[in-house]
Amino acid sequence: MSLQYSIRIQFDQTLQGEPERVFEAMALFVKGFDGLQSVFIKGFDDNIEFNSRLYKTREGSCIADICHTVLEKTRNASLNKLWDNIFFGLEDTIATVDKVDSENDIKVFKNKVYSNVSANEAYLCDPKADEYEIAKNLKLVDEGMRKLASTDQVEIGVKNTFRAVSKNFSFPRTPDELFSKEATPFPSRDLLTIKNADYSCEGKWRFNSAKLKGKNFPASISDNVWLNRWKNHEFQFWPGDALLVNIVTERIVNSRNKNVSYRNDITKVLEIIPQQQVSQVSLDYE
Repeated sequence: MSLQYSIRIQFDQTLQGEPERVFEAMALFVKGFDGLQSVFIKGFDDNIEFNSRLYKTREGSCIADICHTVLEKTRNASLNKLWDNIFFGLEDTIATVDKVDSENDIKVFKNKVYSNVSANEAYLCDPKADEYEIAKNLKLVDEGMRKLASTDQVEIGVKNTFRAVSKNFSFPRTPDELFSKEATPFPSRDLLTIKNADYSCEGKWRFNSAKLKGKNFPASISDNVWLNRWKNHEFQFWPGDALLVNIVTERIVNSRNKNVSYRNDITKVLEIIPQQQVSQVSLDYE
């Protein structure tokens, strides 16, 4: 059979605004699902060559048909059955998964996908899919889900038989955070000029730091009391305003590849500083 699968986004046609969300999400889904299939099949043999191409798009809902070329370079083994089993294992797992937020969650996801793979004459060895790569590609799927509206739905399938990706699926942390064994917190007080506020409630704020001489960086806000007051319109801020905050910066070392990343969390918002006062107040934090 042709190694082909499809991704379908059933988008809400009544929704006004942000039509680009469907195409941005589709790009992330193609990268994420292609990446997952590649990781799982290469878990049997890293010499397997895995390529994909866009076969066609279809009218109606946004549908992308993706073709794969999978070549076994050393034993010339047929991989059609293996690909089938991996795809349907992935389809079943992504349709039922909940939040993935630990290394163990990745192991459970991997094992459930592989539980659909029956004994294959050419591949009797235990598969060893790279769990970090699984996490990276699941994060892409999560980012695609976040692009969509709550009334949109993404599905994957073969031959016009689709299953919806679980609405409960989420991947809240980065892969580096998930696999970190060494996280060092650095608490401080800083004056942060607001660059992008999180109006979609996804935890994606961006700020310029007085201490870091205007460096732009992302941060989450875990001060739920302040967030709820802001959402209830008890106060407001304007372009150029800043927040005086207590912030914790974590230095995270990935236990697998030793990559270093940083995570910033505002634990307490102390005060909103109007734009005309920012220059004076920032002198205390430079």
